[in-house]
Amino acid sequence: MAPRVVTEVPGEEYGLKDVLQRWGFDDLAAGVASRWRCEIAPHAETEAGVRECVLQGRPVTCNPAHAAEVHDRVGAGGGRRFVQEGPWGQFNRPKIAFRGGWGKPGEPLIDEKALHLVRSFKEVYELGDTPLNLQSFHRTAADEAAKAAAAAEEDSIGESAAEPDIPLPVLPDLLEWPLPEFFRVNAGDDDSPDAPCALVDRATRMSRRGAITWWHLDDCGVSALCPGPTHSAPSC
Repeated sequence: MAPRVVTEVPGEEYGLKDVLQRWGFDDLAAGVASRWRCEIAPHAETEAGVRECVLQGRPVTCNPAHAAEVHDRVGAGGGRRFVQEGPWGQFNRPKIAFRGGWGKPGEPLIDEKALHLVRSFKEVYELGDTPLNLQSFHRTAADEAAKAAAAAEEDSIGESAAEPDIPLPVLPDLLEWPLPEFFRVNAGDDDSPDAPCALVDRATRMSRRGAITWWHLDDCGVSALCPGPTHSAPSC
């Protein structure tokens, strides 16, 4: 199969359904209304190009070198194999995965058709016919201590406390953000005036539709760096 090439011009508006069909994603296009529009994000290889887009408030794809350490850690097998085959691939306590698209305003928080308990990362990709998503947040030591205390309390009232899961490696920590004047984070030194950003959250997200991304959010959720080595081809 010939490689897909983006021929659309960044900044121009296109019909989302038409773009998906041209890119060969007919299954996704089938559920998209013809009236929906989209704009192609520009790509910038240099810091200057990224800076121009950031100052304009525009999303931009950047040089994959910013995620080189993540790609090296994942290896040639790709992200899906990495999360499934490592010692962290099985859960002692089930996690909640959700149907793709769930969570829109007005949807019920408890929905047996949209929410599923999974006991491994493999089940996210293989359980049932629903295209599931799972976000695994990487919490701080204080958060983990609180979870351990809650498990101990369950045990004290007669409920069985499962052994803690082997944590998934915190690959978002390996991301090298562009534009340090905007996005540098001083790890472990939140009070430093030299750090323009505060690290708020980090997560690994995987989807039945083939996506696996690592992201890391700055303060207020204003900016996110989200590389996605889905199979073996790196991207950022």
